[in-house]
Amino acid sequence: MSAASCSGGLCDGASAALLYLHERRDPRVAGVCLLNPWVRSEASLARTHVKHYYTRRLREREFWLKLLSGRVAGRALAELWRNLRRARGEAPPAAARTAGPFQQRMAEGWRGFGGGVLLVLSGDDYTAKEFLETCDASPAWQALLRRPGTRRQDLATADHTLSARADRDTVAALTLDWLQRLAARTP
Repeated sequence: MSAASCSGGLCDGASAALLYLHERRDPRVAGVCLLNPWVRSEASLARTHVKHYYTRRLREREFWLKLLSGRVAGRALAELWRNLRRARGEAPPAAARTAGPFQQRMAEGWRGFGGGVLLVLSGDDYTAKEFLETCDASPAWQALLRRPGTRRQDLATADHTLSARADRDTVAALTLDWLQRLAARTP
């Protein structure tokens, strides 16, 4: 790929790659590799916490013992209530005004991009879970995941930064394979 290039990033770097595509529509970029893209908003964070943290916590015996003995602070219960409200879209007005724009530009950047996308999501990572919650809540994001040229790979036990060598090796092999396939399609 002499005239083409690929971009990639972890977390906010993945988001920045999509925002760049939205702003520039750079024809030199033939592909982007997105690892656990950052889509944080009040509502998405609340949905993620409710679904993945509180649901797990409610299944723990220790939690119920603390609750029944009065050792669960009122502050923790108030935070649960706030997260439930935010997850249902009842975010405070200021958060509602600022929660969407960069995520919308990310989606538009991806939608307008004609190159390949490698999406890698870590299974043991709240940022990846939050990304999936955002996709589940949006038909536009769901459509992006199904686009031709998008390859998604879920790594069930990987953490956010791929701290296990096996996970890093897996992503390196996936990326190399993806780049080789991309190079074969790029004139």
